[in-house]
Amino acid sequence: MNKKIKYCKFWPLFLQNLIWIPTRIILKLFFDFKVRGLENVKKVPKKYGIIFASNHASGLDPIFIPSALPFLSRFLPTYNMTRGEGKLSYKNKFMNFLLVTLRPVFKLWGAYPVSFLVHKTFPGYMNVLKVHMKMLQERKSVIIFPVGAIKERKIQERPGTGISFIVHNVPCKVIPTQIWIYGLDKNEGLAFKKIFFRKYKIKIFFGEMLKSEDIFSGDEITEKNITDEYLYIANQIVDAIARLGDFH
Repeated sequence: MNKKIKYCKFWPLFLQNLIWIPTRIILKLFFDFKVRGLENVKKVPKKYGIIFASNHASGLDPIFIPSALPFLSRFLPTYNMTRGEGKLSYKNKFMNFLLVTLRPVFKLWGAYPVSFLVHKTFPGYMNVLKVHMKMLQERKSVIIFPVGAIKERKIQERPGTGISFIVHNVPCKVIPTQIWIYGLDKNEGLAFKKIFFRKYKIKIFFGEMLKSEDIFSGDEITEKNITDEYLYIANQIVDAIARLGDFH
């Protein structure tokens, strides 16, 4: 990996640990915040970076996941992906303005943009995902929402295949993660009134790290079959996330 690829290391580490205790207190007080399966995270060898592959339940998910990890641990900080330029940018012009204007601030907290990939080739994936791949090579934790949208996955929805390219090319471990918010209307976001009156309950489930045979089909991945193979991998990961719902 190119040594010129840089990302912020100090500020995400400092800021995420700084707010960990007050955030955990707030989550416990207003959301009855609970964590399950943390022992699965601790089993990941120290020589690997970790992908927390998660469903996307709300806009606060990048706060919930690091808050579920141990304070001052090797798993913090967590980095995550925000929308970059291209087709996946927000339709609302004001949201796009905030996205661009506040991007340097987001990076201080560990959020780095990823642009929409039109032509799915090995060089294309590399160009879009090189920063997050660098993070994982340096044994960092990266949160990825394979389906992307903040909604329940339906059968017809296709997950993003960026995660497939990463696990195919970077030695890292995938921890399927599910965020379950009891009391959340799937058609609405978190409502301040309901938060204040403690109408939500949040549970974070960390599954067992996925093995190669759990993810890959066994066929060689080439430019010719890249779309099908990467979609297969992404679906395997998303299915592993969905199975965590059996433990609610």
